[in-house]
Amino acid sequence: RGYGYRMCEKLTAFIILYLIYRRQMYLVLFAVDTKVLPVARDLCTQWRLHAGKTLLSQIFVLAERSLVVSIDHALEEMGEVSDKCDGDEKYHPMRVDDEQELWNEYWKSCIMFEMMFLCILVVPQISFVVMHSLFPEETAERLLDADEEQEQEIVTLQRKQAETEEIVKEQDEKIEKLIEELRQLQQSASVR
Repeated sequence: RGYGYRMCEKLTAFIILYLIYRRQMYLVLFAVDTKVLPVARDLCTQWRLHAGKTLLSQIFVLAERSLVVSIDHALEEMGEVSDKCDGDEKYHPMRVDDEQELWNEYWKSCIMFEMMFLCILVVPQISFVVMHSLFPEETAERLLDADEEQEQEIVTLQRKQAETEEIVKEQDEKIEKLIEELRQLQQSASVR
């Protein structure tokens, strides 16, 4: 892969990591705000999918049936508490509008968290890409030294391997000549 591709791949990975952390922050804020643990919401979502009649529910049930482990006992236990999941909006999964409400209520915490993680995860990658595009030789030289050293080591090893193979080939030829001479000596000795 090319150097630019690797930088784009790293930048994309860090942006995705930032988005995952951002989602986790909103889940924690939602749990604090509603006083309902995310696991309770997940269990109710799983129960709704298991008991529902939609296409997604049918796919979910099919996936449950293909599991190696038996979940019958867990489904029985979920059935006992399912009355809390069915009618109460308290246990609904977090939606985008919930995120907006959390932003409006906890905007200082959200800004602080997002700025902190942007500075830790994304800004360094973007700044490196910008620096590399403005000063390609300098940044590439500093950061590619390790890559260049590894490539030089690979080239050196390949050269040594070729030299060793040449030596082995020469020795095989010498051995073949010696074997031929030995045969000739054995034939001449047997003739006498």
